[in-house]
Amino acid sequence: MNLSRIIFAGVTTVALSSFSHAQTQEVGQVLRTEPLVERVAVQNQVCDQATPAAPKERGVAGAILGGVAGAVVGSRFGKGHGKDAMTVAGAVGGAIAGDRIQNSDVAAQPVCRQVTTYQDRVNGYRVTFRYAGRDYTQVLPRDPGPTVPLSVTVTAH
Repeated sequence: MNLSRIIFAGVTTVALSSFSHAQTQEVGQVLRTEPLVERVAVQNQVCDQATPAAPKERGVAGAILGGVAGAVVGSRFGKGHGKDAMTVAGAVGGAIAGDRIQNSDVAAQPVCRQVTTYQDRVNGYRVTFRYAGRDYTQVLPRDPGPTVPLSVTVTAH
């Protein structure tokens, strides 16, 4: 009984395969490959350091106001000659601070702008190949090299 089942399964497989199609792997010989190039716009941000302004004349108002403010604050500390020393120290410190505040150089700030550049991008390849004595052209996502793999389906008419 097992032998008859095996024979029946084999006959059924042969009968069914005669009604379906057969598929095989073949290769085609590549005759020509042409990249399909597209030019695309690319936006980039380009930043440059701003050139500092020309040196300006040094002002003295900051030093004077800073010195006066420093003297007033310094005079509140100490007694006797110590109070005089603190007033002088406050005046000197205030003058230096006021001068630096007024005459500080502003750090260069970056200046940015959008720049459009163009790049060529390969979007695929137009490949002409020969199979079974006929030439075919197909667009493929990558360059196949010297041969192109083909799936050949044979069907009965």
